[in-house]
Amino acid sequence: MKTQPKQKEDLKGLGGWLILVGVGLILALPYKLDAVQVGFHAIRGYEFKSLLLKYVVYGEFIFNIGLIGLNVYLLYLFFTKKKAFVKTWIFLLQISLVSAVLIDLLLLFVEEINTGTPFVNSASALLAFIIWSTYAKKSWRVHNTFVN
Repeated sequence: MKTQPKQKEDLKGLGGWLILVGVGLILALPYKLDAVQVGFHAIRGYEFKSLLLKYVVYGEFIFNIGLIGLNVYLLYLFFTKKKAFVKTWIFLLQISLVSAVLIDLLLLFVEEINTGTPFVNSASALLAFIIWSTYAKKSWRVHNTFVN
């Protein structure tokens, strides 16, 4: 027996690939909380030899606190299926990409840190931005779900 293919109008709700988005948003919270904790301990217990490194650590610490707030707001928009979710989610992807590139560029100039793999974070942020922003703009499920 053949089943009828789903119509564009039938694709709605928090299913399909949107499950991965929800899981990603939920798992991002403990990851960012850990990054804030690591940043806090770095600020308290490290004698910075480079002023640039100090600014990078402080900036990343403050930025991660802001990302936690944005992530909580995104979870609210996601589970209440608000229309603002899509634009806010794409904004999060954009600032994640820009911040990854900036941090990778700044760390090139800090002699104290040699990661050995420059721009890996930037490359993964770029890949995530391309995949998920395209999905957010083209998906019928996203278009039909976030309508409130």
